[in-house]
Amino acid sequence: MDSICCLLDACTVINLIHIEEDDFLLKKLKKLDIHINDLVFTEIKNNVYVKPRRDFDNKYVDKREWTETKKTIEQKLTFYRGKKNDNQDILNDFGNDYFEKVKDLTNYKKRLNGELYSTGHALYLSRNDYKNVSFYTDDYPAKDDFSDFFQYQQIGQIKDSVDLLILLYRLDENFTDLQLKKLLNNLYSEYVTDVIFLKKKLQNFVNKKVDAEFIRSKKEIALKLSELIRRLDNLEFEKIKEFYFYFATNKVRCKDLYEIIQKYTSVFELNNDSNSDSLLSKIKKVSYNIGKIKILKLEDLMV
Repeated sequence: MDSICCLLDACTVINLIHIEEDDFLLKKLKKLDIHINDLVFTEIKNNVYVKPRRDFDNKYVDKREWTETKKTIEQKLTFYRGKKNDNQDILNDFGNDYFEKVKDLTNYKKRLNGELYSTGHALYLSRNDYKNVSFYTDDYPAKDDFSDFFQYQQIGQIKDSVDLLILLYRLDENFTDLQLKKLLNNLYSEYVTDVIFLKKKLQNFVNKKVDAEFIRSKKEIALKLSELIRRLDNLEFEKIKEFYFYFATNKVRCKDLYEIIQKYTSVFELNNDSNSDSLLSKIKKVSYNIGKIKILKLEDLMV
């Protein structure tokens, strides 16, 4: 089973750390050929504590509980730290401009980031180590950006955390339907909680700061804000990342609003392509089908 090559993005690793209460998933991941790009691991370290810290602030818990949570996260990070590469090895083999070349090859217009580096890493693994790579990311816009490149270059596939949980489930005869459903529900809660908190923060911003003068001087921002709140309220995520880019572009005009949005970036990665389900819809669909549509394991074929 360790021949199954899995390259993990930051959002996927962070979700895996947050949704399990013990080392249940870590023990199962050890059976796979796990890779994490060096830059991605830096993103994980920078962001894995953000949501727990925010949640603890909202609950006003004591310092001891927060210290224990940090300790648990750090213990899990130790496993993932052992799976990261050294990008310098790739640069030594293919030149210091390797990731810039991948950026040009994929026609990627955004800055160099974890998803771009992971795409370059996957290309390296497929050509240098002859691996078929499954890149797991919950950043749906990134999936849209790189899926064609993965397919045309025969690198492998781009999947998400739901697909990874199903893979771990089908490889382990002791992984039960109930355990899978619980993890999917936990994953759903990770995102829904962020949506709820973001909507609440934005609505508080509207109540406190969006007055007649704000609407007069920043009419377009006020309209965009109103539409974003409406979409969050209805769980409509089609092309929602365009809102993030809009407020980032206009952050000088409304710094406080951008600071709120920046704390909930995961919400803006839920969906970008109108032809596909959002991640939340996929989680609900898979969870609903557990027990109704059987995911076959090896022992099921031997009956």
